[in-house]
Amino acid sequence: MNRRCFFDVGDALFAVEQINGHNFVYDCGGQKMSLVENAIKKAFKKGDEIEAVFISHYDADHINGIFFLLNHCNVKRLILPMMTNAIKLILLILQNYKGDLDEFIIDPEEYVHKISQKTKVIFVNDNIEHPSDSENVRDISFDELSQLPKNRNWIKSGTRITDNTLLFWVYIPMCIVTLTNKQEVDFIAKLHDLLGLPMPTGKVDVKQFWKDHKLYGGERDKTSDKVHILNKVKTAIQAIIPDLDDKGINAASQTLYSGPCCHLKPIRIGCLYMGDFDAKENWDKLKPVYGNYQKNVRIVQVPHHGSENSFTDEIIGVNTLAVVSVNLKSKIAIGETITRIANKNGIPLMTGSRGDIAIECHNFAALVSVASAGILVE
Repeated sequence: MNRRCFFDVGDALFAVEQINGHNFVYDCGGQKMSLVENAIKKAFKKGDEIEAVFISHYDADHINGIFFLLNHCNVKRLILPMMTNAIKLILLILQNYKGDLDEFIIDPEEYVHKISQKTKVIFVNDNIEHPSDSENVRDISFDELSQLPKNRNWIKSGTRITDNTLLFWVYIPMCIVTLTNKQEVDFIAKLHDLLGLPMPTGKVDVKQFWKDHKLYGGERDKTSDKVHILNKVKTAIQAIIPDLDDKGINAASQTLYSGPCCHLKPIRIGCLYMGDFDAKENWDKLKPVYGNYQKNVRIVQVPHHGSENSFTDEIIGVNTLAVVSVNLKSKIAIGETITRIANKNGIPLMTGSRGDIAIECHNFAALVSVASAGILVE
């Protein structure tokens, strides 16, 4: 038996699962800080151990609860999508983070270790040309992840993560490339040209750049000098990657399969977490990684809070429990998504109308608990 809970945190995501008594988290954000902090306190007692926290991407509504979670629980591993320095700069401008989240973006390891020395930070590298090539992607255990050296603390997209205590169970994170190497180099060159700075000989020191221009959260006021710098970065983004916006960053969300590793007989107790992934545009990139496991998926976290612009019904099967983490008062258009889920004989479940959604999966059925009511799905 395994249990998953999708908490009602508005247009955001905080999902917790318990597999054989072990705790895992996918995304840790809330539309308001109070929502995610209250959800964390409902999910965990002070000091509870979490095997791994997987983060899909760096929108505030998916990460703004990390500080509280690290203080409240014993998080053994934090598994993040890889960020290049160019992506960090772009995120810092597009997201306009509040509080100290910009420090998390600039140096996740330093940020985390100030709070929790025991938490191992691991990155998932999206720059893999052949994610379906089994020779390029090996299995790795959670214990092995914890032993990765600091200068090699990353794994390839599509890596199968296993554990001796989780028999026949596997976690598979997957990322796709956000920007090509050429786009990143061109962006950095354009930015330095606009600022009248010499092109750096090595990697851009994002921390120093942010410090030099006094752009850290508490210092980012609307002085003319700071607005000038921010506008230069935005101009560089538009010059090199004109179509890149929040949606473009979201499209590359780190997805996660959590479920049986069995390929032969379907055991529909698995879950596919999708963050804000653009499944409509990029479904062909998911299939090579998750195709063999799709028959085991009973639960799908519908991408991008149910937005019809990110949805494909390829992810829905008969009796698929399609969880939408959404505030029904938001401007996100979900009507077509809900209709298409129903047309594929899936079962849409929205946190905005049902509150926290808890699902217990057994080999042949799933029990959905919603606001103290239970639904048995064969």
